Formats: sequence, structure tokens, C-alpha cells
Amino acid sequence: MLRSLNPFLRDGLILVGGRLENSDIADGQKHPIVLPASHKITRLIFEAYHLELLHGGPQLMLSEVRRLYWPLLGRVTARSVVWHCVKCTKARPRFNHPIMAPLPRDRVQCTRPFTVTGVDFAGPIYIRSGLRRVAAKKAWIAIFVCFSTKAIHLELADDLSSKSFMATFR
Repeated sequence: MLRSLNPFLRDGLILVGGRLENSDIADGQKHPIVLPASHKITRLIFEAYHLELLHGGPQLMLSEVRRLYWPLLGRVTARSVVWHCVKCTKARPRFNHPIMAPLPRDRVQCTRPFTVTGVDFAGPIYIRSGLRRVAAKKAWIAIFVCFSTKAIHLELADDLSSKSFMATFR
């Protein structure tokens, strides 16, 4: 794994080689220092960056560390630092997802379509007659949903009265 980084020695430190020799960035960014994966110094550097970045996530921490250093197995170390941080653990709430109730009998038994239906209204929508000086009329859409097949049927309702509903239902 280290061999693929094209490493070289300078002042007793292992630095990452690369193709950025002719770039205008700082020498520390061209050739970051290689950090061993499970060393105490590597861990302390990650913890310092974690505090400096105000408990940012592992990806943010790793990108900031890689400006000057090249940690081997850096993603694993970053996740470990965040996982072992007490403040980050307290700020990460655990949600208990409720257990879903069983479906009603009408939803799971095979029947002819639209034998058992549910209805809902959408709107209001405005309907124009096409004539210029006639005002738009308010209407609603009745949505009939089949419980067994989930098929839908749409009908136009003039208003939300019982009389209008019975007309759309027929």
C-alpha cells in the first residue's frame, strides 16, 4: 500500500511522491508526510483536527488532515475518532422506529376491483368555461382508491357537499 504512493525520504520523514512537482502550491501540500495507521501520533493529530473543526464528520476531518499529512487507513482512523468522541456520541440520537400495525383485512384479501374503496378530495382547482368574461368556477377532484389493487379513479366534484359527493359516487 505504501509502495503505490511513490514514497521518498527527506529529513528522516517519509513523504508522498507524486506528479505535483511543477505546481504552485506549498511544498507541504505537494508532498504530505505519511502517517502510520495505528500510531498514537496519528490518533492525536486526528483528535486535534476533530476539535478544531468543531466535531465535524469523518470526511471533513480526513480532507483537512490530508492537506499536510497522508494517513494510511485514514478513513478508518477518522471514523474511529468520531465514533469514540463523547460529544459526537451524545449528539447522535437513537430513534426507536415504531412497529407498523398489521394491514386491515380489506387491504390484503383478493376481491374484485373497487369492491372496497377509499375516497379523498384534492383541490380546489379552478375551471374556466373558455368564454372570456365568465369567471372561473371552483371545483374539487374526488379520488377513489381501490383497496385491493391500488387502482385509482378520478371524478370532478362541484363542491364539498353530500349531494355533490353522492353524484360523483354514482
